[in-house]
Amino acid sequence: MIFALFRRKPDEDRARAVYADVVAAARRPEFYRDLGVPDTPVARFELIALHAALVMRRLRAIDGGARISQGLLDVMVEDIEDSLREIGVGDPSVPKRVKALVGGFYASAQGLDAALSPSPDPVALASLVARRVYGVSHEILDDAQGALAAYVIACDMALADQSDAGVAADGPAFPPVPPKNSPEGASA
Repeated sequence: MIFALFRRKPDEDRARAVYADVVAAARRPEFYRDLGVPDTPVARFELIALHAALVMRRLRAIDGGARISQGLLDVMVEDIEDSLREIGVGDPSVPKRVKALVGGFYASAQGLDAALSPSPDPVALASLVARRVYGVSHEILDDAQGALAAYVIACDMALADQSDAGVAADGPAFPPVPPKNSPEGASA
């Protein structure tokens, strides 16, 4: 009976698997090599947060998806805490840093929702990725940021096309990263 307290729940296992898919998608070398995303802890976090926000957006439309979405957020926060400790942030500072990063995540997720609903706005998305991922002013837009914005739209569409069971059971399917000079990656 007491051991039931230590068993992981199926939703937690599913959330961990979805988070692994999110991290794998965000760590693809094309983002850094082809789209010039800075290979820094902040930019890596922002790419993970971007993918997680897209998946959470899709999970909201699935029956029972809210539990997986919350689990995904919980796993992401746990990973943030572990990563901060790994890079040498002291234990007393970790909660404050986590709170700031999660607050930034929520702001990005809201900006992402606004830029994708009711129909995608490539300029707003390029501005969002310029600020969050590239860490530059929204007035400085280039082909790489436009390509990343096009990728975000492609992700949103691919996730929408994926069946509910596919997203919840098999995990999210992310499209390939477009090169910055391709028609899909052209600046908005």
